[in-house]
Amino acid sequence: TTFIGGTRVLFIFSSIMLIFIAASRRNALLIIISAINFIISIMIWLDFDANITAIMRITIAILAIIYYLKNDELLEDCKLSFVVQK
Repeated sequence: TTFIGGTRVLFIFSSIMLIFIAASRRNALLIIISAINFIISIMIWLDFDANITAIMRITIAILAIIYYLKNDELLEDCKLSFVVQK
């Protein structure tokens, strides 16, 4: 018999929810991160090699850092324009 682990199913469900959240934000980096995360959840469910999923997780981390830095710059620009307009 095949056993489907609850943690794996939960990981797939959370990655699907992340896709909807990223699509509502309409940000390309978040959509790419959520798509890679969904692929990783399927690969973990199918017991793929850990090295492949580790490389993909590192890629997600790099993209998340880029998103954070890009978003932080946008917030600084908004703060500066608010101060200048005052």
